[in-house]
Amino acid sequence: MSAAAAVVSAAHGGAVLCVDGVAVVRQGRALVDAVSVEVHAGERWAPTAADTALAEELTATLGLTARTGTRWSVLSQGERGRVLIARALMTRPRLLLLDEPTTGLDLAAREILLDVLSGLRQAHPLLSSLLVTHHLEELPPSTTHALVLAGGKVLASGLAEEVLTSATITGAFGYPIAVERRAGRWTASSAAAGRREVFAGDEAGIVQMP
Repeated sequence: MSAAAAVVSAAHGGAVLCVDGVAVVRQGRALVDAVSVEVHAGERWAPTAADTALAEELTATLGLTARTGTRWSVLSQGERGRVLIARALMTRPRLLLLDEPTTGLDLAAREILLDVLSGLRQAHPLLSSLLVTHHLEELPPSTTHALVLAGGKVLASGLAEEVLTSATITGAFGYPIAVERRAGRWTASSAAAGRREVFAGDEAGIVQMP
């Protein structure tokens, strides 16, 4: 059984850490610059046939087939993020942790990544994932559960559709926010402009202010 969870934080590289079935992908500066998308045999390790097959599968799943053989230094920010995810998945983890994976991406690159993450759920149904973000728009449609943090405290957790509400997000950020979900995607926008709405915890969720 898998789950795709999200952590939405109201507070504010390229690194992969894999320990005990958990793979962590963080954005940032890469440690090396001469990495190719291809899998090569090293001096101390040579890939098995299964490793090579998995690498080819992940390259295709993450939309990197056309970039096979390309050096890290010429990959776009979005492509680098997907390479890091592929690298993490090479360890066959049970849980994939993504720390703000869309940071620095333009709109197209962000949408490509979110499509890829949704595709991973279909290609690897036993893989659970946890994504950390400040923006609801960055949650893939495959998100099933959510946890909202503010000031180092948990405000709400549970099923995504029950947690990611206008009232909860308004409470997290201390500003009136309207949350909507359409076609599996969340959006958040100011509810203060014009009407100066403040969200309460009741069913209606909106209290009009003069």
